[in-house]
Amino acid sequence: ITQASWSFEGDRNEPLQATLPKKGGEAYRNHPVLTFQPNRSNPIGQQYLRLTSLLDNGVNSVTVDDHGKQANIVSSVEFILENKAQVDEFKNWLQQCAGRHKPFWMPTWQADLHSLELMAKGSRNMTIHNIGYSMHYQTQFGKQDVMILLKNGDSVYRHITGAAMSDSSSQKELLTFDKPLRQPISLKDILMLSFMGLCRLESDLVEFEWLTHDIARVALKIRLLSSEGAYATT
Repeated sequence: ITQASWSFEGDRNEPLQATLPKKGGEAYRNHPVLTFQPNRSNPIGQQYLRLTSLLDNGVNSVTVDDHGKQANIVSSVEFILENKAQVDEFKNWLQQCAGRHKPFWMPTWQADLHSLELMAKGSRNMTIHNIGYSMHYQTQFGKQDVMILLKNGDSVYRHITGAAMSDSSSQKELLTFDKPLRQPISLKDILMLSFMGLCRLESDLVEFEWLTHDIARVALKIRLLSSEGAYATT
């Protein structure tokens, strides 16, 4: 049995220009959008963390003080970069984030909403299948912005400002956007409607695992921010 190992050291660091991803990426509400789709062959793990203080004086019941009043959600997301051009794009995007310093928008990349009617140019409304958005989701962080992914590869990003039932049968809900649509969107044009959350990296350290000479795998821990207003307007 023969075993071998290699180690490499770089003699210089080449600066990378921090630019938005070329894969349809753009700024939304003053922050970049993570347009790289996660590797769905592995599950996306989630942790719900709370900042608490425990007081136990040995008498009566234990007192727990929840400082944040809500859970912090940290997702474990994996990406497969299929060539060195994508690796360079991803490195550029990471440099733009500056580790944990700068936030970004991340779509769920799943069908969270289902549109039921044509959206006309200039419209600020979207009729969806009733999921109880106005009752359960409207005030949740990570559920107040949406990505409309079209089949031609374009993406439309909008902030949801209102929601209500659109008919007496309670089968439809009407969502209101902050800005009108710049183009009509028919049902056949839509590939996916996904929620978006304002996030940041959980660590400044990112490791690339090379599967072949040009295919790399990256695993990130990403924290959903619970103070969108402060970040989204700076």
